[in-house]
Amino acid sequence: MIRLQGASCLRARKITWVGDQYYQHHCVWDPVKFQQEKDYKQEGIIRKMPLPTPNVDMERPDDQFRDHVYDYALRNGTVTMGWLWKYLKPLGLVPHPKELHNRLHYYYHSRMWGFKRAPLVYTRRNPNTWTDRTWILKINEHITKTDHQEFVELLKARLEENPLIDPTVDATVMWYYRTEDDCGFPHGKINGPVQTSTLLQLHSNNHITDQTRLFSFRTEQLCWMPFYKYQQLRSRAGEFEPQEDEMKEESPGYMLEKRHRVQEYVLQMHESEKGLPNYLQHLGYEPNIEDMELEFTEEEEMEA
Repeated sequence: MIRLQGASCLRARKITWVGDQYYQHHCVWDPVKFQQEKDYKQEGIIRKMPLPTPNVDMERPDDQFRDHVYDYALRNGTVTMGWLWKYLKPLGLVPHPKELHNRLHYYYHSRMWGFKRAPLVYTRRNPNTWTDRTWILKINEHITKTDHQEFVELLKARLEENPLIDPTVDATVMWYYRTEDDCGFPHGKINGPVQTSTLLQLHSNNHITDQTRLFSFRTEQLCWMPFYKYQQLRSRAGEFEPQEDEMKEESPGYMLEKRHRVQEYVLQMHESEKGLPNYLQHLGYEPNIEDMELEFTEEEEMEA
């Protein structure tokens, strides 16, 4: 004899008894799980926000980008965009992989002469499986050996004048941090670079908090991580004393600022000749600012 479980047990498991099987509803509302999935997605978006690009040569940004891409393709052969992004990410040349895809597509695929003269070809992984949307970058097979050798020699000549960026040359750890921008987005503005001592001093002065997103090209996590996730920073959080002159002034909040603006407007109307007092006297009332229950400082009360 099969013993059926009670209705309370079924509700606890969010399942329904259907014949001799347990059917679990896929659309059962679980607010805790929904919030966890939402936070997980939001965390991934914040960590993958655009990176700083301090090493871009403003005099030759396109040539610098193509030199790095061409050199990597010559050394490694056919590569996908993922491996190419992993190579370019610590160099500080491209802010995010979407920008990398757009620039590669513009240089090596959207030109009419791309398959004839370009040294590299940007195409899909396998033409037989059109559903595969992964792009690859490979050496052009349609150009002659003479043209390819010409491209290689030109690349070597450019690299002698403008060497490639080496991320291991400078051992100084420089940090970037994100703060609130003009639109109120909490991680919308990139500040830096600053050294570790300056960053710790900013933390002591409350200019950054434990939730402030940080990034450094000298760390293993090449993404925007909060302050408390870095062990080298968390262990030195109280090393510097706060500076009273440099402390960040906390905003009183929207409601307090709104109340202060209303009070200033009422006081301005009270002091005007054709404003609030004139209107109240027209209605037969004697205006008294004390009846308005406004909060002012001692100087403002003396003026009122």
